[in-house]
Amino acid sequence: MAFFHAYSNLERDGKYLWMEHPYDGLKVCVGNIQCNLQNQATALEVRTTRAVVNDQALKDELKTQTLAPVNDGHSVKFFLVTKKGNLKELIEVDGMVMNRGDKVLVVNEAKMSPSDKDIDETEAKVWKLQGWLSAAKENPDQLATDPPIIKGELLGIEWKVSAVLSGDNFTEEMEEKCNGSGLRVVRSNGAGYGYARPSSASSVATAPTAPVSPTSSQRSSQYAVSPPGGEGGSDD
Repeated sequence: MAFFHAYSNLERDGKYLWMEHPYDGLKVCVGNIQCNLQNQATALEVRTTRAVVNDQALKDELKTQTLAPVNDGHSVKFFLVTKKGNLKELIEVDGMVMNRGDKVLVVNEAKMSPSDKDIDETEAKVWKLQGWLSAAKENPDQLATDPPIIKGELLGIEWKVSAVLSGDNFTEEMEEKCNGSGLRVVRSNGAGYGYARPSSASSVATAPTAPVSPTSSQRSSQYAVSPPGGEGGSDD
């Protein structure tokens, strides 16, 4: 009863008692799950950004021969420097690629399964980035990036900014919405990466095949793309 009385007194005074067992296995499990989710998100950002670099159809569309990853394909944060010298985060992008000579800058937003919300947020990020770049020309000391070196790579160029929404699972409906919003689509499907042209046929051509039996050693084949002009092969 002494414990309950003590707890009641703490609650009445606006103070709370936090009890944690030194061998709390649940806490360890939750921590591991959180780390795993973060690692998966980072891996998706990097591999899709590098996929954008290698997508020839996308480079043709942007009229550039080469694209290079910014920050090695990792995310970049943009900040406003306050009067007190503190950093106020304005935007974080999952990845970017560039060609300085052609003044091409592509923002990549990577999602496991893109949604309407992701389309809106990607469009907003492009506008915010364009605003940041414009402000940086006038007041470079009031803006910063993480990593800091990225700021120097971006300043001094009138960039033509465009956006890619990438992911592992694109429905035909989502692809059409991306096209309608002016967002390019890059997906990973186990057979490589593909640039989705503004046509519903591209969605069908790159859609996953029927799921493979869980006992099959070729589980990844469920994401394979059938060769042009014919159906994909199957095991007898």
